[in-house]
Amino acid sequence: MPITVWVRLFADLERYRPGVRGKFSLELPEGASIETLLAALGASGETDLVIGVGGRLARRDTRLQDQDEVELLARMAGG
Repeated sequence: MPITVWVRLFADLERYRPGVRGKFSLELPEGASIETLLAALGASGETDLVIGVGGRLARRDTRLQDQDEVELLARMAGG
């Protein structure tokens, strides 16, 4: 049975969903992880990400649950 997760992309990562602002839903297979989500977005090659699930830091192998809220942003260097 598929699950629905809510995704928010920040800054440069918005290019994976052109024209979509804010939170959007994505249907994934049961047992999906952050890595599965990244592949569905075409973003699995992104290596330097900050990932949040339900307001907590997460890793690529974090398993997702139905209705989870996922936030993805690219790390930035400052000066």
